[in-house]
Amino acid sequence: MVTKCIIFFVLAVIALAQAGIIAPYAASYNAHAINHAIAAPVVAAAPAPLVAAAPALPAAYSALPAAYSALPAAYSALPAAYSAYPAIL
Repeated sequence: MVTKCIIFFVLAVIALAQAGIIAPYAASYNAHAINHAIAAPVVAAAPAPLVAAAPALPAAYSALPAAYSALPAAYSALPAAYSAYPAIL
């Protein structure tokens, strides 16, 4: 029964390919190559994009790291407070 299903599937694919519903690999590859041939001159003629320098950060954003630099010191005491408890495995 499996063999009959495989044969039916192969015949169905062949019939669909002959009807033009399923394009064979060569036809799809040729269409792909033609698309590249058409697009290549258009892409080559396009000017290269200019890369602009990043704008400087406003002073309000540059001050944020200094404002939050005290937080690690405030949280550094937490592990010492919990070190009295034994580790549970």
